[in-house]
Amino acid sequence: MASLQPVSPLLFLLLLSASAFSIATARSPSKHHHLRLYVHNVTAVLSVSLGNPRHFGDLVVFDNVLRAGPESNSQLLGAMQGLGVSDDMTDLTSGTMFNLVFTGGKYNGSSIAGLGLFQSVGVSEYTIVGGSGKFRLAAGYLLNSQVNSTTTLTAKIDAYFASN
Repeated sequence: MASLQPVSPLLFLLLLSASAFSIATARSPSKHHHLRLYVHNVTAVLSVSLGNPRHFGDLVVFDNVLRAGPESNSQLLGAMQGLGVSDDMTDLTSGTMFNLVFTGGKYNGSSIAGLGLFQSVGVSEYTIVGGSGKFRLAAGYLLNSQVNSTTTLTAKIDAYFASN
């Protein structure tokens, strides 16, 4: 009579992990997105200041308007809400974390979470670290650059990411 050999616990865990990964991957296909949005800077508050002008350690909290275009009357899509910390002794960059919160348009009720380094000159690049609603499990990157505007300081955002 043939005897059964015990299965190695390590081999068993490896097979179980591979099966779980296969099931999770099969149930959650990724959708790839490119969103172009415009942030109209209307509300930024210097919450903590260690001196005047801005200095290392200052904290800025913001709640800015998110629109479909650079014009102040373009479709309102939501808000870019977050905070920035002046974490560079030269005062040229700020560590920033934010949420793009959609309250209008086809992404109403969804959000994208990001963090990265704001650069006062040129293009800032952020990591998309998550999302909710239609952007659940978002991962990718976001480019932020200033555009000309006559009414408010406006930035163009190009977000490239995958989500479930």
